[in-house]
Amino acid sequence: QVESELWIRLPGTATSGTTGYVQFDKTIARLSNVPHTPIQLNGALVLRGKLTGNQTVVAAQHIVRFSDTTSHWAGTVLEELAAKWIIDGQTGTNYQPDMNITRAEFAVMVAKGLGLTGSQETAQRFGDVSYGTTTSAYIGAAAKAGIITGNTDGTFKPNNLITREQMAIMMVRALDYGKKPVTLKASAAATLSKFKDNKKVQSKEEVAKAVQEGIIQGMTSTTFQPTGNATRAQAAVML
Repeated sequence: QVESELWIRLPGTATSGTTGYVQFDKTIARLSNVPHTPIQLNGALVLRGKLTGNQTVVAAQHIVRFSDTTSHWAGTVLEELAAKWIIDGQTGTNYQPDMNITRAEFAVMVAKGLGLTGSQETAQRFGDVSYGTTTSAYIGAAAKAGIITGNTDGTFKPNNLITREQMAIMMVRALDYGKKPVTLKASAAATLSKFKDNKKVQSKEEVAKAVQEGIIQGMTSTTFQPTGNATRAQAAVML
């Protein structure tokens, strides 16, 4: 499909944190994010969007407030991602930022961030993913884009907590999909050498790329904890 760019100049009163490009995803009958970059130019907000093929896109202001993130350290980021239809609340007006995030939740978050169109058909390759839901559509979209591969037994284990190593791998694959590949400036071993538990990292090159780019940090200055988990707030900030 042909790629193109869409530039729209908005009034000076528009703010980049709550304004962005959105489209209607027919596969799930919901609004979804269209990847874009906000630019402040001559006192106005300009949105620069990346389009693929034929799309109907509008600029929309969408203000979201979660009752449990007002004073949270990641509150500003969470409200911005919610305004761009990338994250949803866990229950009603609550986001539950300090709850650990599952594999399904993170896959959905990444797919939405990239503006992927839902794919129920691809989701069917995983025997343990319920068919016909918004979550399954985005899991299918992430699989179709090569961001997730599932397990050797044909499962995805959507309700399992995602590990920090798995998150790093998915983020590096997302960068590759978005045509922003990362090249290591030093060897993977050298990049991870500051972590005493680096031998526990299985996909060393991908994790090293994520660490180098600052996408994911160590749990401490000397430990990475590849099998550890992350909260819904930490995952949002990473994205």
